[in-house]
Amino acid sequence: MSATPTAERLSLLVGLLVLMLATVPRYLAGGHENRLSLITIALLVIAAVAVMNWRMLDADERGRLPRLGKRLCVSLVVGLGGWAYGMRCSPPGSAGSC
Repeated sequence: MSATPTAERLSLLVGLLVLMLATVPRYLAGGHENRLSLITIALLVIAAVAVMNWRMLDADERGRLPRLGKRLCVSLVVGLGGWAYGMRCSPPGSAGSC
């Protein structure tokens, strides 16, 4: 069974790369070299798969990428806003509420 490359699959791979890149500063600050090397290897593998998927897309699928990219950006901003709101409403060491 062969998976056909789609714009949605590429969008998901890009979103996964963004989320994985967001964890890198935590590993750098915490001095977790082993985990940092593992996440770097995973990032490289996923980036290679994303490039291969990009090359295999036809013109129609590539035309759908800008809309999916906008949706991905909106989802990331909404998620970041929800995270920030949650962090604001629950101070460290307590079960704070807004």
